[in-house]
Amino acid sequence: MPQCLRHFCKVLLALPLCSLAFSQQPPHPADHAEVARSKWDASLAPYGLTADLYRDNHLSRLNTEEIKNIMLAGWSTGWDDAMNSVVPSCGPEAKAPDRSTVKLLLDIPDSTDTEAASSVRAHLRAIPDIRIVFSEPDADATLHFLAVQTRSKSSGVVYGYVLTYVASRPCSLQLAKGVYRHDLILAHDLETAGTVEEVVKSVISDVDVRVCEKVRRWNAYAIKESKESAVR
Repeated sequence: MPQCLRHFCKVLLALPLCSLAFSQQPPHPADHAEVARSKWDASLAPYGLTADLYRDNHLSRLNTEEIKNIMLAGWSTGWDDAMNSVVPSCGPEAKAPDRSTVKLLLDIPDSTDTEAASSVRAHLRAIPDIRIVFSEPDADATLHFLAVQTRSKSSGVVYGYVLTYVASRPCSLQLAKGVYRHDLILAHDLETAGTVEEVVKSVISDVDVRVCEKVRRWNAYAIKESKESAVR
């Protein structure tokens, strides 16, 4: 076969291939859609994997076993981090505080109704294991009180009393840059009544249950830990 004819045949045979190469269209995005391998169900919720998190992070691409492995790895990492994290120290700062009593620091501004303020102190001191202290480093908790009379603007007639409190526990963190101090809020309440006695009794009952009981448990735990450390 002549050289020119052989060259012509090569070109002719190559034409369909070139035509196919130039006419081929890019695949439609739908062709590359990943097939779902798992579905979210309520059994994943206790591990913190909500339906929204599952959807937003496209976790249907993973099978159930892979999802469980990821959650287990995340939990393990979180546990290790927590074991090595900085833990705040809360409560009295004395080296050997009295754990047999609940030590309260009272913060009662001058604007508080004097009768109510006096009644608050009397009711707290009447509880056998409560001791009033006068500095925050000595306190298990601080109670911020405010009491006012409710009265008519026009006639000045007293309708009753409003008493509110916020309880906090002093805490500190030992950081590289020094000590960071903050207050842990324990409880709060607001009560109204026609007389000082009624409103104070109601609020102090709330303080005893929601604040003092927590302190008693913390003190009992601290005593137990101290005894176990001494044995070891």
